[in-house]
Amino acid sequence: MPALGAAELRQYAVRRRERTIVVTALAVSSVVAVLMALGFWVFFVHGLSDPVGPGHGPSYGVSEVFDIAEVRGAVVPPGSYGTRGGVRTAEQLDGIPDCGNSGSP
Repeated sequence: MPALGAAELRQYAVRRRERTIVVTALAVSSVVAVLMALGFWVFFVHGLSDPVGPGHGPSYGVSEVFDIAEVRGAVVPPGSYGTRGGVRTAEQLDGIPDCGNSGSP
């Protein structure tokens, strides 16, 4: 193998340094991508396996807004609806401005 000149040695060193930088960047980005995917998977699995999550418990969902026992025990006459303002008939609801589509033909 012939001896390399100073310019060729410099080019070789530069190419080797560039290759090292590219390989290092690819390795680091691969590790970061794998860690992010693993973290997302763990978060997803934990969210699905949460025993207190969605379902028939009193501290979740509508029971945070309404008292379930009160709603189940309410007696609403036919043609009437339970609202925040109390029980109202369809005619009373139609008379409220900006209530649903009551202003539309």
